[in-house]
Amino acid sequence: MGCGVRFIYIFISVVLSNIALHSIALASALEHKEGVVVHSHTVIAGDTLWDLSKKYLGNPLNYTQIKQANNIDSEYALQPGQELQFISARFYPGIVTGVTGQAYSLSGTAKKPLRKGFIIEQGSLVQALEQSFVNLQFMNQVEVAIAPNSVVLFHSAAQAQSAQLTPQLELQQGAAEFQVPALQSDYNKLEVLTPYLTLGVRGTHFRVKHADGVMLSEVLSGQVVLTQEQQQLAQINPGEGAVFNAQTQHLTHEKIAPQPRIYKVSRDQQGLNFEFVQRDVAAYKVKIYNDADYSVPVYELTRSKSSFSISAQHAVQGMYYVSITSLSPSGIESYPLRYQSQGDEVLVQSVPQGVEFTFPYCDTQWRVQLAESERFLIPAIDRTEKNVCTMLIKNLPSITWYWRVFEGNQPIDMAAGQVSLIEKQ
Repeated sequence: MGCGVRFIYIFISVVLSNIALHSIALASALEHKEGVVVHSHTVIAGDTLWDLSKKYLGNPLNYTQIKQANNIDSEYALQPGQELQFISARFYPGIVTGVTGQAYSLSGTAKKPLRKGFIIEQGSLVQALEQSFVNLQFMNQVEVAIAPNSVVLFHSAAQAQSAQLTPQLELQQGAAEFQVPALQSDYNKLEVLTPYLTLGVRGTHFRVKHADGVMLSEVLSGQVVLTQEQQQLAQINPGEGAVFNAQTQHLTHEKIAPQPRIYKVSRDQQGLNFEFVQRDVAAYKVKIYNDADYSVPVYELTRSKSSFSISAQHAVQGMYYVSITSLSPSGIESYPLRYQSQGDEVLVQSVPQGVEFTFPYCDTQWRVQLAESERFLIPAIDRTEKNVCTMLIKNLPSITWYWRVFEGNQPIDMAAGQVSLIEKQ
């Protein structure tokens, strides 16, 4: 499938999924009438449903809600002077967009397993167990990623000096990551409550975690305001983290570390091996995914050493998809580094008057053949080496070579192709 076709397919999928999400949410909002905002608008020349949807609902793709609420047959038939109403849930309901492991929605004594497409209403309590992850999206496009061993309560509370409702999420246990869209509207406000502090945000990508009387937060973009009993303590800016000790009431700031720096990656039959350049790093956190979109993690691990391995059992059809962050001594987490590795791929790179082969793993025997003919009747090069990750073949004429690679004593090659050599400068 070509890149253009693939882009169109992805775009259409995103559009359809957004329409489906907001249609479900609209029906719920109209049914319950709670947490609903109604806007009125008189159409003027040049108005479009897309522009009005972006202005009042926070997303131009929500224009179908306006059509449904106002019995409009065609989005092209707006008339100046026409009165429109916009009905939108400020936050709820939300929808589960991804889940792995064991996660539940708790209501009283009822306990329902979460599945993709599950609706999250106001008052829902979501629990993710060990090695379990939940991704949610709400009406105002807020995205929430709940980490393993976490509990989040979803509710709303009125602001002290306003009739407007600000959505509130209570992180009762564990960790979560939030993305709040940077829109100049009433729909991108959010408060995250912890047992110690309240985090107020608008247009922000940030993480929150708490355990053992300590709350940590990292702001990847936007800003977060920390308050305690309605008194502002601090503002966290992009690229900063904060650590609050509930016992001492001490709050500290520090810069978020840059992405982890990889020194070396190798493969063997046991898995994927990393070595990092370590700079004031206490540990590394690794999230493993099963798709190139990094939609929802399937496994998480933390390692205190600068070299560690990821088991081959986490490869998906020979591919590894991982996201790696470093942790400072105080526990502040860095920006993520995403890394993909092809499981059984042999990488071939042309160098001046030579060619370099990189193998998918190192603890075996590799045999490389080069020939001027695709038939390999008499290979010009036939080299075998054991326990190597790479093989460099030099002093070759600058022509197009046919190559093939064998593992061990296998009679059938595992990879083959052509490579054009770079002429010596």
